[in-house]
Amino acid sequence: MLPLMNKSITFRISNRLGLVLVLVLVGMWTVIGCEGDDSKPGEGVACEYSHQCESGLTCCDFGVCQESCNVVIGHDPCEGANVKVSNCTCSALVQNPGGKLHSEPCTSDAECKYGLCHSSPEIAGFKFCTKNPYCGPTTECSSDNSNGKTYFAQLYNNNSHPNETAKEICVQECKFATDCPSDYTACETVTGVRKTCTAK
Repeated sequence: MLPLMNKSITFRISNRLGLVLVLVLVGMWTVIGCEGDDSKPGEGVACEYSHQCESGLTCCDFGVCQESCNVVIGHDPCEGANVKVSNCTCSALVQNPGGKLHSEPCTSDAECKYGLCHSSPEIAGFKFCTKNPYCGPTTECSSDNSNGKTYFAQLYNNNSHPNETAKEICVQECKFATDCPSDYTACETVTGVRKTCTAK
């Protein structure tokens, strides 16, 4: 009887020690895992050019977005606002599916659906998201109409608007200033007959 009790006690002790050891190991793994995972959102995502990566990341030579790398993939054809508006390869493509649409204020290209945060002195003193409306089928501004918002092509000519770097961009149509994003102060005609949001 006594040897049987000793075996039972030994079995319980070894089980408890085993459980404690497992819990300690799991705890250490969790701490090490949390401390080691300091990657930025978007790191490791496949890319061809840096404009396809989240802000602060670069497209590296092995074709993924990283915070830093030794070799950056060749010249980005979508680098620079002037190139982006005129280059349909850039302006017509969705760069950020959940990004802001036309006339929405922005500070960086990464915020915008089409990867273009543009400055237009005739419209506002700040940058806003837009795209080139003349890049082929389905790239017209109206293809983005949604949630009661309508978009159209704002056109400029060189003679009347020499300071505009892009001569055709998509903007939000409005009837009143209250239809516009909060940073805008007016709803008026800039060129043509349709009204858009302005803040000059």
